[in-house]
Amino acid sequence: MGGVGKTTMMKKLRQTVVEKKMFSYFVMAVVGENPDINAIQESIASYLGIQLKDQAKQVRVDELRQGFEAKLKGGESKFLVILDDVWKLHQHSSASSPPMLIDV
Repeated sequence: MGGVGKTTMMKKLRQTVVEKKMFSYFVMAVVGENPDINAIQESIASYLGIQLKDQAKQVRVDELRQGFEAKLKGGESKFLVILDDVWKLHQHSSASSPPMLIDV
């Protein structure tokens, strides 16, 4: 459904959210037709102010989760996460680990 203004709408939403201080953190990442999981994770990490130190998929997932948890413990409890340009839905099926962009 290209060309209907979804990205423009997302940018306006971001501007409104930031101006009105509706969330402690606004996190945005572009997924794309051929997602690069590492790039998406890096984008999210940069919004959180953390640096992912490992290349192993599960370690990166844990580092992101810990980044979110650290912000929550610091009293910053509202996050808005927007994934732009998502082409297909991926259902995460593992009950043992939370989905944190393990795979798209």
